Parts: sequence; C-alpha cells; structure tokens
Amino acid sequence: MTTLRSFQVDQLLGEFNHKIHFNAEKEFVILHGPNGVGKTKLLELLSATLSFDIFRISEVQFAKLSLNFDDGVELAVTNNSERSGSSIDLTWLIKGGKFGSEGVQSSFQIPLDDIPPSMLREVEVEIRQMLSVDAAPSAKFRALEHSGRYLPASARATRMFGKRLGLSFEEFDVRIPSYLDQFSVHMVETQRLLILDRNYEGARRRPGESFPQRMKVSECANDLASRIATALTENSTVSQEQDKSFPRRVLDQSTDHAVPSEGTIREAYSAQSLLRNRLSSIALLEESMDVPLPPKELIDWQKKVLWTYLEDSQKKLDSFTDLLTRVELFREIISSRFQFKRMLIDRKAGFRFANRRGDFIAPEQLSSGEQHEIVLIYDLLFEVKPGSLVLIDEPEISLHVAWQLEFLEDIRRIASVSKFRFIVATHSPQIVNEWWSETLPLNATPSESE
Repeated sequence: MTTLRSFQVDQLLGEFNHKIHFNAEKEFVILHGPNGVGKTKLLELLSATLSFDIFRISEVQFAKLSLNFDDGVELAVTNNSERSGSSIDLTWLIKGGKFGSEGVQSSFQIPLDDIPPSMLREVEVEIRQMLSVDAAPSAKFRALEHSGRYLPASARATRMFGKRLGLSFEEFDVRIPSYLDQFSVHMVETQRLLILDRNYEGARRRPGESFPQRMKVSECANDLASRIATALTENSTVSQEQDKSFPRRVLDQSTDHAVPSEGTIREAYSAQSLLRNRLSSIALLEESMDVPLPPKELIDWQKKVLWTYLEDSQKKLDSFTDLLTRVELFREIISSRFQFKRMLIDRKAGFRFANRRGDFIAPEQLSSGEQHEIVLIYDLLFEVKPGSLVLIDEPEISLHVAWQLEFLEDIRRIASVSKFRFIVATHSPQIVNEWWSETLPLNATPSESE
C-alpha cells in the first residue's frame, strides 16, 4: 500500500512555510505550535488535496503544496488563484515513480465571480462527475447552506452556463485524480457535534431558511443500531445455511476421523460459552450457552454431534467478530471516562446511558465534553476505512485534562483495530503527554519570500 512520506506547504496563510516528515515506521505524528501558524489550514489543505477536492483546496491561502509518497511519486499543487477568492487557478504536477521524470501537468481555471450562488453547487457537482471524483461539499457551499441562499438549478442550466464560461475539463489528465483514488483520508474537524440535514426536502424549505441540524451523537447511536441489525441479518443467513446441512454432516460417516479429543471439545465449548456471554452483553445475542456438558466421559456419537455443533456455532459467531471487537473497545473507553454514568448497548437505540439512580439518559442529553468524546471515538472506530490517513484537529476541545492525558493511547488502540495512521494538531501538552518524541513544531518563522 502506498503511503504519504512527507509534505511541504509554502506561504501558508501568505507567510508560513511548513515541512512535515511522516516516518513510515511510525503510526502517528503530532503537530503543535502557536495560534495563527496554520495547523488547522494545513490539515484542511492536505485532506482536500488527497481527496482531489479543488473547491476546498482553493479556500486555503497558500502558494504551493508538495507531497512525497513512498513509491517515488511526487505531487505538487501550485495555487495561482486570486487572493480575493474570485477565481480558482490550480496547477497540478505529478512525477516520479510510474509517471517518470517529466511527469504529467494539468490545470484548473474557474472564474467564481461569474458563477451565481444559485448555480455554485451544480457547477461543483458537474466538475466532480466529469472527473469521477466524489468529495464532501466545499466550505463555500456549506456557507451557502447555512445562510439559506442556495437555490436549486437544473443540470441543463448548469451545463449551458458552464459552456458559456468555458468550463471544460476534458483535457485535464485523469491520471492525477486516478492516482489519488488509492488514498483514503479522514478529517476530524473541530466542529463535530452538529451535522446539516442535507436529505431535507428542498421543496419544504422557505426562502432564506437554512438546512435543519442534527446532533451527531444521536446519529452515532442510530448508526450503531443499524450496524447491529445488519450483523444480525448476516448471522441469520449464515445460520440458515449451516442448519440446513447439519443433519447430513452429523450422519456422514466419512468425517469420523476429523473428530478431536474430548479435551479439545470441552475447551472449545468453554471458549464459545465465553464468546456468547460477550456477544450477549452488547445485544448481539439474547442468550448464552447455559447447558453444561456432562461431567462423565463423552461417548463417540456425543463427541461427533458436539463437534459438528461447535464447528457450526463458530462459523455463525465469526460473523460478529469485527463488530464485537469495535463495540467492546468503544464501550471500554467510554466507560473508563464517564464516572457517573453507565453505557448500555441496545439493539433499538444503539447505545444509551443510565445514571447512578438508574434513570436512562439519551445521548443528546449528555454534556458537550461527553458528546465530544463519544463522537470522536465512535467516528474513528466505525467510520474510518482501513489504510486511511486520519487528520485530527484539536482533540482537546471540551475534554477534561484527565481525558486528554489518555487520548493518544486510546487512539493508538483504535488505530490498531481500524488499521489507520494519523496526524494530530494540538495546543495541549496533556494530549502530547509522554509522546514529545513524536511531535513536530510548526514555527511562526515567516517564509523567505515575504
């Protein structure tokens, strides 16, 4: 798998140069520095570039971004856009590795001032469709959503308008976005508690009305309920297949030699009993194995039936393994942080909480600090694709100092399950804790060109 080795930005915010080396043998790096040197903007720019999101790239003030990958490929994005934000003018150069020493160069030029706000989204979507790129809405469009100034426009009108402006990207070399398609980047932004309801029917919105907002913590609970339901459905399918062939396999004389010793059978039975108890505790099973094996020695037919049953059960239970690992770690981390509440995993609710009196508490009724912890941990455990580069901006927001001290160790445990590397930008020495050897300072030294 190709990984990012280093990246450098010139004239970030118009004056700062930063170079970050990401050791391939390390699972994370920590960025720190004073306010105003561009930690957040650096992460946003890196995320937008790896996602090939030209609109979000253009929203960051910089001169050039250079990325180096461990397959020898170098990617440079030069920003020629006007600082007024009236246009997008980006030049892409990719070389080295399979692209050779000369490489491939292409450009985007989009006059934003000539695009009415009512058509900004359609132009953005049109560009992504032409280049087969799927990315989140840009900050410019998100601002239009918040302000309620977005008006729908037909795709036909967009194409006609784009043609009049000369917005054609047929000559852009698709090998550039195709190369970036292999990377998955996951940005954890500072605003993590609210999400816009973009599924809200546009026809129901009044002029000037913004999209409704939903609580992210409630979405996490609903998502877990959905994942549990999916796991149960998949398990049911596996169970039906195994149950249909169970009698045949029990009666099949050719498998007699495959039956292990009684000690092995008893060990497997005990291990499955423990696994069922774990699954029952997170609502994936309604009952545990409560029928003990007889203490006397098993006879041959009993061993064969039991072993066939245990093999079937293991195949059924294996369908829960990944979800079990993630839910248990999620519950363990949250339970270790919440002193006065108990987390309950529920098939219908996903998760909820109970106080020391036994009263139930909905996730959205938790404090902002508790919600931040839940949303962040859940996001990293359940939403990150394996092999992703995760960018975490100011994880200390609303977190108690004691929680900050444990943060990196928690994320390292999650990263081992979800299989990702990560970059953290923070002001907090408590977040860094014992990991100062993994920190890189972003100095406030102005660029030489200024």
